[in-house]
Amino acid sequence: MSSYYFRNVGTDWATATNWSATDGGGATGAVPTAADDAFFSNNSGNCVINSGAKVCKTLDFTKGTGFTGTFTHNGTTLTVSGSVTLNAAMTIAGTGPLTINAAATLKANGVTWPNALNFAAVTMTIVLLGNWVNTGLVSQSSAAVTLNWTTNETLTCNGGLSVANFNLLGTAKVILGGGTWQSTSVGIVTNNLDLAGNITFGATIRYQTGTLKYVSGTIDATACTLFSCLAATTFDLGSNVVIPLFRTTGIDTLTSDLYVTTYETYGTGSSFAGAGALRSGATAWTITNFTVHITNVALTCTLPTDIIITGTTTLTTDSTTALTTNINGYSLNLKGNITTVGTGAIWQGTTTLTHTGTGTLTTDAWSLLSNPPCYIKTGITINTAGTVTFGANWVIGANTWTYTAGTIVTTNNNLWIVGSITLDVQVITWNKVHFIPLTSAGITVTLSGNLNADRFNFWYYKTTFAGAKDLTGNYLMMWGGQTGRCEASLVSGRTMTINTDIECFGTATFHPKISAVTPGSKAKLTFNGGNNQKVIYCDATDIDSSLGNKIWYLGGTISNSDNWGQSFSSIAPVAIGNIG
Repeated sequence: MSSYYFRNVGTDWATATNWSATDGGGATGAVPTAADDAFFSNNSGNCVINSGAKVCKTLDFTKGTGFTGTFTHNGTTLTVSGSVTLNAAMTIAGTGPLTINAAATLKANGVTWPNALNFAAVTMTIVLLGNWVNTGLVSQSSAAVTLNWTTNETLTCNGGLSVANFNLLGTAKVILGGGTWQSTSVGIVTNNLDLAGNITFGATIRYQTGTLKYVSGTIDATACTLFSCLAATTFDLGSNVVIPLFRTTGIDTLTSDLYVTTYETYGTGSSFAGAGALRSGATAWTITNFTVHITNVALTCTLPTDIIITGTTTLTTDSTTALTTNINGYSLNLKGNITTVGTGAIWQGTTTLTHTGTGTLTTDAWSLLSNPPCYIKTGITINTAGTVTFGANWVIGANTWTYTAGTIVTTNNNLWIVGSITLDVQVITWNKVHFIPLTSAGITVTLSGNLNADRFNFWYYKTTFAGAKDLTGNYLMMWGGQTGRCEASLVSGRTMTINTDIECFGTATFHPKISAVTPGSKAKLTFNGGNNQKVIYCDATDIDSSLGNKIWYLGGTISNSDNWGQSFSSIAPVAIGNIG
């Protein structure tokens, strides 16, 4: 490695006679290589890089009493494989970029670097010896860069910041004073970062672990299709920044309000802390879309305030195994569509859900017990002036579902009840209601209002009806299945009324069964006529119970040939007594 001093005999960096081995000495006949130090002193004249790429080991303008001339960089690139030191009295001109490709210190001595600055080539540590202000774009393009301070120094990027492939990290604060902030590939910024100028967010921003703070200026984030924050981070942005799509996991601290259009909690879940958490004055936080996306682990999200979702609420998963999503705290006010996509994921938790808008509720296709769907286990209250349409399939499984107001469309809907639940939806007439306990423990459906449907289907295992209300439908189907005995059990004094058809299918091992919860309680099955009967492996003991449970059976035609064990004539409904 050699040291070269720029002389005062010519201005061209690329001219060998313009360099000396000593300060103020004679020509060396060579220009600096990537292994050589390039020095400028009070004995150096103006220097110009006109074209092509230039290199040196270190670049220092403070030799002697310091360089006071003009350094004009119009070349393709000036690559420094070490430290850069500017002199307070120097002038920098031109538009050529500066690249640093090795561990280095940066010392500006109050001078602003006006052009692009790029950290490239290898993993490196950059130490700031004083604040460094850059007018051009600052970029990190090849490897992880650790940007450290010595005593609270900052890197100011007034021409934008671009991070690609690897992280920009360390103790030094980054001040973004203008331009565009962009992350590509997996590039992440982890330094504390202040937004202090007119800034445009690029399509992708990846930021985590530091503190992101709004200081001044206008922030345009409309083009940002993903703001990713996959580790605990502190945000102090207020209403000055609106993020279109915010994806987070971990515990984020919100020093002031955080505004986003679409919110995704990712990975193991997210929660929030901080006095300003997700609030806008005294009102709820309003976002457009809310997506809960589970990858391969259970997820927990704690909400620090009420949230209004004006667009689509989605539960989705990449996993093929059963995973839970716990959404806890405050409330979600849903005003649009609710969609669950995939299999296995369950949305549960303490957060209350209310639908107050117009939308469609849809559960993705699934295959009964063999392939349970993603579904929302938390209860929902429908209280809207709009219209709520239930799609081809909608799955519910716990807590309380309540209807208060609104227009309900269930024309082509299959409502699947897979877990114990309380229903208060008596003014709604459902198309098809399926009771399908997912385990042999069965489920309990508590009726706070009458349950009305065109068709009731019972699958597998036992469904017990509690509460003070009744069931009314046109069609009853019971399927004994291959996994367990299908049973509908009514509490004392309650009635299941079937107006038209009844079909009970079973096997020699698993008979369908209709019973009373308490022996001798005389719960009622009312069968008004019957245009169609298909009964396989179901007899009188299955309508009553070999254990002595009593149930009333009213009217209709039951064919002995269909193995009911007793025959009735087709007459108007008449009480025929206890079957036992």
